[in-house]
Amino acid sequence: MLTSQEIQQYNEEGYIHCKGILLDEINALINELTIIIKDQLKKNHIPTDEHEDFTTLIKKIMRPKTKERQFIYDIAPRIDTIRKIQVSEKIRDRVKALGFEVPFVTNLATVRMDFSGEDETKYLKGPHQDLRLIRSKKCCTVWFPLTPCNTENGSIIFYPRTHKQGIIKHELVLNLEIPRDQLPNNKVLLDVAPGDVLIFDSFSIHESKAGTLNDYIKVAAFFGVNDALAIHIDDEYDLLRNDLPYFHDILKGKSEEAKQPSYY
Repeated sequence: MLTSQEIQQYNEEGYIHCKGILLDEINALINELTIIIKDQLKKNHIPTDEHEDFTTLIKKIMRPKTKERQFIYDIAPRIDTIRKIQVSEKIRDRVKALGFEVPFVTNLATVRMDFSGEDETKYLKGPHQDLRLIRSKKCCTVWFPLTPCNTENGSIIFYPRTHKQGIIKHELVLNLEIPRDQLPNNKVLLDVAPGDVLIFDSFSIHESKAGTLNDYIKVAAFFGVNDALAIHIDDEYDLLRNDLPYFHDILKGKSEEAKQPSYY
């Protein structure tokens, strides 16, 4: 399922780019989300055209500070088409090829929708490790786009080989981020198409990148996978999630008392 070169790249660079392996699954996911979005737009008397594409519908439903926006963020990770991706043999077989003996999905998928505009781009995730997905030393993040991710539309910047540094201290800004003066010079902006999958070590440093278009949109999802046989109950990795604040509590200034539950 993976070549020896891909396995070597994952071990040395911290990530692999699997092209086109989820084309059918992503099309099914987009179709289901489109049905849900059109239904909500109709119920809320927001006019639509039957020929409008997925990105146009996303922009209409995801107006800032609306109940419709929150509804989509809440329901998207829970629909069958995205949960099927999480348990797909295409993902499981590749993760096992990377040395995960008993892989298990750590959380509901997180769906991110990034748009142009000052109020939107301030929420882009800065340099970070996926701390909330770590339960053991043997963990990875599975990241896949629903729209083209590139320089124009926004994408993900990856810092190769940083997975070998262990847990790096993060600072609480708008979210948990690694100070830029601690970042290596070597970074890669990845061009990822719908149907592609990035599998990377959750310890790897990465960040969101805004698009260069005036009216860009980037829709992507990710979830964590750990190896059940690598977990040591109550060690520093297993307990890490208990000390992390909720994103919304950070926004409200309640980060000190905010705690992350065992599972999303």
